[in-house]
Amino acid sequence: MDVKVERLVGAYETFWRRGYFGVRDVHTVNLCFLATPLNGKFEVKLHEQHSSFKIFDKIDGKWHPYLVKAIGDSGILGATAK
Repeated sequence: MDVKVERLVGAYETFWRRGYFGVRDVHTVNLCFLATPLNGKFEVKLHEQHSSFKIFDKIDGKWHPYLVKAIGDSGILGATAK
């Protein structure tokens, strides 16, 4: 997908007990950006590490806290992270 990066939302880190390659105790550093698709096209292509995606219009408190914080920090849904 060709996008225009609007701004950096933030830098976040996550800790996982088990990673994609079967290793344990994985630490990731994630840079999250707010971006808009160019040419009006929105086509998602998944990598083998991802099985699906969803489009949403509100934050679900059941999501992983990292995801809730990043989306809240972006301000795209008029919400801020708790």
